Amino acid sequence: MDNNKNKKFNNKRNNINRLRDLYNKDNSNIDIAYKYAKELIFNNEHLQAKKILESLIESEKKSLVLVELSKIEQKLGNKELAINYLEKCINLNESKFYRNMALLTLAKLYTKYNEQDKARELINICLADPVNQKDINHCLLELSKIEMKEKNYDQAEICLKKCLDKAVDNKDKQYILLELGRLEYNIKNYDQAVNYLNQLIGTDSENYALLELGKIELKLENYEQAREYYLKCYKNSKKSHRMEPKRSSISII
Repeated sequence: MDNNKNKKFNNKRNNINRLRDLYNKDNSNIDIAYKYAKELIFNNEHLQAKKILESLIESEKKSLVLVELSKIEQKLGNKELAINYLEKCINLNESKFYRNMALLTLAKLYTKYNEQDKARELINICLADPVNQKDINHCLLELSKIEMKEKNYDQAEICLKKCLDKAVDNKDKQYILLELGRLEYNIKNYDQAVNYLNQLIGTDSENYALLELGKIELKLENYEQAREYYLKCYKNSKKSHRMEPKRSSISII
């Protein structure tokens, strides 16, 4: 297992080094610079990534660059700078796709800081003029998080079920089922939570489901069953060297 982890780490580092070498040879190549910055962000090298992205603000990737800069500022705890970058992206009016991306990213930021009214306003703007069904699902998912944060669980469930009915691919469906399972767990509707989570067994999201199922069994004081779920999760992790897949494409941040 250690050899595989080392191999994965080395491949990641080699990719960063390769992009760095390409960038150093030609830092005027916008695509290479942007990809290199994204890899640096993924590797938590935010200050270096920020410097590169700032040089691309007037490029053809301006909208994407502004969104990425806002994410970096969020990571660095600079709320106002993050908001400023997103507002600039929204005001560019380059395309509906980028505008809605920025609107939803800003809505998530407001939700994070307990400014739900502002978040709802932005989500409703996006819902009024969506790009496609995935865009609508993004909005509904964010609304569900706001409703859960405010303990409006019935409304949250409505949003998630609408998402589930219109899920555009299996990854989206898995993520929504997981959120529904967590919601039902929070309101102590354990049977329904188990029903949603069991639908994830055998999928890429199985480990997440196993962890949630283990939590439910602990709540019910079924300790042996909880142990079996956690043990299976551990064995899966040893085989795949990861706890769970990245969040599905339904999440844009």
